[in-house]
Amino acid sequence: LVAMGPGNSEARGRHFRRTYSLAPATFQPALQGGSRLVAMGGMISSNSKNENDASSGATEQPPPPINLADTMAIKRVLDDVCSQVILEANYPECYIVSNVKIALGLLACCLALVAQFYPKTSPHSFAVQVCAVLVYFMVNSLLQAYVNMKEKDAILFTKPKQDAATGTTTGVSIKLSTSLPRFSDKYCIKIASNCVDTVEARQTVTLQKSIAEYFYEDGHLAADIFRKDVNAALKRFESSESAKSR
Repeated sequence: LVAMGPGNSEARGRHFRRTYSLAPATFQPALQGGSRLVAMGGMISSNSKNENDASSGATEQPPPPINLADTMAIKRVLDDVCSQVILEANYPECYIVSNVKIALGLLACCLALVAQFYPKTSPHSFAVQVCAVLVYFMVNSLLQAYVNMKEKDAILFTKPKQDAATGTTTGVSIKLSTSLPRFSDKYCIKIASNCVDTVEARQTVTLQKSIAEYFYEDGHLAADIFRKDVNAALKRFESSESAKSR
């Protein structure tokens, strides 16, 4: 994008209209219906933020704006809201993956402490230090392999959905994954079954849209629009057929 000074708002508007006059189809929903959003510092103009805020009926203070040029900040905000939507749908969070990572990390730290503070001096501590370093390397490699195979780009693991009235579990557990490649505006959400080998495992549901549809030009998130899309993807996942039946 071209950086222009604050005094050149009219020239900047002409630049963006000229640059994105042939915008791809993914930008079109944000240009229609009066809800005109922006991402990456000014792709699309905004003129109805107050209308959306009033229609949402929210009484709490909105979160502070974020830097639309910071991809990691954008992904962090979207990930937080996406996880909140899943948890609010009565899917309790599962901490098994996090606990395994913590346990392996603590074991690696203990091995490092043994190698550093073993009471005997060299050369009597040489064998112990070599063993501690080797096992530390193995544990660290195991931790990285576990993250790459089990976690990957997942941001949330849940238990099966709980019925709010009876407390019984229904459905399947969820693995929520998201991605936002660098220098890209495509934010992708994948809702999949956490245990893919079970009979109840559902088909994976993918939602991919431009972040231009979820942010105003001042950096505020259009949370009502984003939450609606995530809820729709969750409903599609819950109503999908079992992956084993295909």
